[in-house]
Amino acid sequence: MTAERSTRDVPRQRRRAAERRAARLLRGRPRPEPRAARVREARAAAAAANDAGALDWHEAPRALPDGPVTRAFIEYIRGVEADDELPEHAVASTVEYQLRSRSRRTLEQNETTWRTVLRAHAGLGVRATLPMTARRASAIIGWCADAGYAYGTICNVRTVIGLMHRYAGHADPCVSRQVALALAGVARTIGSHSPHAKDAVTVEEVKAMAALAADHPLPMKGLLDVAVLLLLFASAARRAEFARLRRDEVDIQRSGVEIVIVSSKTSRNKPQSVWVERTDGLETCPVGALERWIDGAGIRKGWLFRHVDRRGAVQPRPMSDKYMSRAVLKYVAGIGLDATRYGCHSMRAGLITSAIETRQISEEQLMAHTRHREVDTLLRYYRPKHRRSLNLTRAVGL
Repeated sequence: MTAERSTRDVPRQRRRAAERRAARLLRGRPRPEPRAARVREARAAAAAANDAGALDWHEAPRALPDGPVTRAFIEYIRGVEADDELPEHAVASTVEYQLRSRSRRTLEQNETTWRTVLRAHAGLGVRATLPMTARRASAIIGWCADAGYAYGTICNVRTVIGLMHRYAGHADPCVSRQVALALAGVARTIGSHSPHAKDAVTVEEVKAMAALAADHPLPMKGLLDVAVLLLLFASAARRAEFARLRRDEVDIQRSGVEIVIVSSKTSRNKPQSVWVERTDGLETCPVGALERWIDGAGIRKGWLFRHVDRRGAVQPRPMSDKYMSRAVLKYVAGIGLDATRYGCHSMRAGLITSAIETRQISEEQLMAHTRHREVDTLLRYYRPKHRRSLNLTRAVGL
């Protein structure tokens, strides 16, 4: 019955479609352009803008996350004493720079942590109000530890509680001795190390991942993935630093490439430089992979690593750092490894682990490359796969 009804309704549907077309023509409205034509027009406009050099733009005004911590931060910035002599555009520009003092990732993390604080209030059976007492802040830390949160997350909870109090003009309860004792007790009970440290990838695994990426059905995406994998491993850069690279921040020379990182996690205002040497491998040289990507995408200025759509066309917008994480997980799983044990930090840890195991590079040289300030922080990235390969007890003759 349903099939007969749908067949019987076909002439009626065609008649109604013809009536809509006729009504559109009578109203003077043109027929909507097919999607394929709109896509071709957008690509042509992007290519023309690239040829004209119009893609050399810095980060546009960003959309801030909507949450209580971000709103309190904005009100804190705008709530300073007014100056009637300043023009409005100067005040707006100042506020924009102040908002940029916190990255979007930091603001999103603060919102996530504040939701943890609200869950702690619900778990304790109390209403979330400001200001908090030092006893309540300590109770929230204890609840988070009992709920199974990691020590790093609990430290973020303490930080966000202090931020919310400072933004609202209240005294920070987390500077009290009670909160310090509660946090110290949590560290002694559950430990202060991160239980979710990602495994390190080896040099052979990176080569296998690059070979798999080179066979991508979309040539431009293959060039992008190979350059990202090899250069991310060789530079030991963080993914947020890598995604923001611009063409003029990369100096390709005969012997290698110098990468200037304008702003990083440990150096916000002082640029840092990373040098990556050329290697003998034709397919696994990170500098050669970068050159192939730049030549293939025709990048002369603007963002260095750009988004490649599902049709293989290079887009003007930059590649996101989340794409790098997905690419690493995709190729890690592609070579037969457990993707849940790896991430973007596996590339950074992999270079450090491989360099230490060669026993040919000093700690000072490695720290200069990875831009670590403390040896203890550097050694946290030493994650060998086979810790039993060196039998010290047998070596000493026991």
